[in-house]
Amino acid sequence: MTKSIALTLTIFVAAFGLAVQSAQAQKGGGGGGGGGTAAAASGAAPTAGTATNSSGVRDTNVPLTTEKPPDVVLQNNPGLNSKVQALIPLGMTPQEASQGYKEIADFLIAVHAAHDLGIPYLQLRCAELGGKVCPPDTHTKSTKIENAIVTLKPDAGKDGAKQAVKAAKQESKSDLQGVNVY
Repeated sequence: MTKSIALTLTIFVAAFGLAVQSAQAQKGGGGGGGGGTAAAASGAAPTAGTATNSSGVRDTNVPLTTEKPPDVVLQNNPGLNSKVQALIPLGMTPQEASQGYKEIADFLIAVHAAHDLGIPYLQLRCAELGGKVCPPDTHTKSTKIENAIVTLKPDAGKDGAKQAVKAAKQESKSDLQGVNVY
């Protein structure tokens, strides 16, 4: 009877140890043990866009892809920079205009929507992104671009705002053809 208890306890401890090691490997902890990802265990090279540590194991603390900030994308793409320059307020650089946006596509959608609807871009950016890009005396909270459009151009209505954003997304997609944002 003691042998069966000891055997059961040994199996339990071994299974628990393997579960902990597997969980650490999935979290990227690895613990220096034999754990790791399937790619590392099979000897396969990590795929493009992955970050790996020195032993070739995927580092899950680093995103697979990291989009460059809009100002960097604009700086690295003079053609896109020129297109945007024609759509933003005079005296402002595209890099300045992109402040507050995390992704170039969102910035381009706002620029195109403002231009297409005749809404001042800075007002749309303020209404969409809120206080972080608005004048200090403005206490605006961020909202979806469709809501920002309706706020600034009520006659557009919700459907008109959705259509304007859809058209701006198409224009943005066209602008980004051949542009490396990563």
